[in-house]
Amino acid sequence: MLLRWHFELVVCYLVAFVAGNFNDWCQETCDEVIRIANDQYDIIFTNSINSFFQVDTELQFKFKINDANWETPNPEVSTCIENEYGGHNRLYVVTSGNNSLPKYWYNDESGN
Repeated sequence: MLLRWHFELVVCYLVAFVAGNFNDWCQETCDEVIRIANDQYDIIFTNSINSFFQVDTELQFKFKINDANWETPNPEVSTCIENEYGGHNRLYVVTSGNNSLPKYWYNDESGN
């Protein structure tokens, strides 16, 4: 199964990563998002064995800049789920076919 995320992420950095329950929150390796145009990024997962990439699976994730700059998603702006640390993770449910995500602002700051 091929899971492709195409999304807009507004950040002021050249390198961004996505960390989540599908890659053990970057404990060993992190998935870099690929900048394809201004504020547009792609990430393609091709692991057909990983149960996280099956239809109807809930993916929890956050964007991360460099090694220590985790975003803080706002549940009033984005679809989120509370995490065990008192904050929130973004939430996405895998659909069949291509998966295009909405536009995200790092920390849901919407340019402010």
